[in-house]
Amino acid sequence: MSTEDRLNEMRGILSNPNVSEEAKQNAQAMLDEIGGDRPREELYQARGDQNKDPMRVSAGLKA
Repeated sequence: MSTEDRLNEMRGILSNPNVSEEAKQNAQAMLDEIGGDRPREELYQARGDQNKDPMRVSAGLKA
């Protein structure tokens, strides 16, 4: 499982209302251990998206 997949999984757990508080605490701890959103910027650079602002890209995906 890639780092990006793990980040997405942890974010999904945190936003799911059907998940227990204990699971959310564990997911938050793992997210903090991985580095939160910091690896996302490294992934954009690795994919060749240096000219794209990660915040704008993720905002566009939510729209």
